[in-house]
Formats: sequence, structure tokens, C-alpha cells
Amino acid sequence: LLTGKTDEVDPTALYGDPALYNSPADYARFVGDMLSCGLAELRPGSLGATVKFFFVRKSDGRPRAVIDCRGANASCAEPPKTRLGSVQSVTEMSTPDGETLYTSSNDLSDFFYGFLIPVWLRDIFRMAAVDLKLLDCAEAKRLLAAGHTYATPGLRAPPMGWSWAMYLSLIHI
Repeated sequence: LLTGKTDEVDPTALYGDPALYNSPADYARFVGDMLSCGLAELRPGSLGATVKFFFVRKSDGRPRAVIDCRGANASCAEPPKTRLGSVQSVTEMSTPDGETLYTSSNDLSDFFYGFLIPVWLRDIFRMAAVDLKLLDCAEAKRLLAAGHTYATPGLRAPPMGWSWAMYLSLIHI
């Protein structure tokens, strides 16, 4: 899965929302929200980012977070081909006479957030470092008390833009 190229990622090549990354207070609020939702965790120190966030508007006007995963993807080998069902497959379904075909559907909204990245793999999903003084959470206070001033947030759930996300998620359902 891993190629060992994690340290070769240039964080400046990743695109992140300037409004988010140019305001330490806004970025710390965003990280705090990610931490409180269980989508991120803190690592002591300031490590280079391998993922960055930007936002686009959904059709209803709400923002959608998009994660530039090129850094994380550069750290991984190509995933196996993922074969998904298609509408054509559904149209070709049939049942013997007298039998009933039961179907269901599911909205894949927030699908990947239902999975956790294994601990041994989380290092490739590093966000930009955050000033711990700007975070209001127990983990930040603990790291400050231990003498750290910055921490690197890391993702705990697989981002949709990660090349292995769909494959690994589907083999677990």
C-alpha cells in the first residue's frame, strides 16, 4: 500500500483555501471542529502537510469541504481496480416467475466518515500544523503542558480524494 515517499511531498504544491490557511484563528477553529467531531487527532510538533482543505458550494448553497489528497496519494501505490455496480446491471436483473425481487437504496452522504484509517496509516494524512494556544480542547492543553507549542492534526477518517478510499471502504461492507 505505501511507497515510502511520505517525506517527498511538497506541502506548497497542495491547494488549500487561502481564507482558511491565512488566518491562524480561523484555521484553529476549523481544526477544533474536526477534533470535536472525531475526524482528526493531534500529533505533537510541526510536520509538513500532506493534505489541505478547500471549499465549494453545494447546490443548496452550503459549503462542501474538499480535500487535496495529492500528498497522501503520492505516498501510496496504485490501488486495485474498483468495480462498482451500474444502472445497466440493475436493468439486467431478473427473477424466476412467481418470485419477488427486493431492492433498497442508500445515500452515500458522508460515507467515508463511517470508517477509521488504521493508526499505522494515519501519518500520510497530515494537515498543516496548528498553534496549540489557539485550540480550546483537553488534548491541546495536555500538549502545551508538555512543552509543545504546535501540533500537526491528522485525519482519522479516509478522505474521498484518497486513491484507496473507495476500494478499502467497499471491501469492508
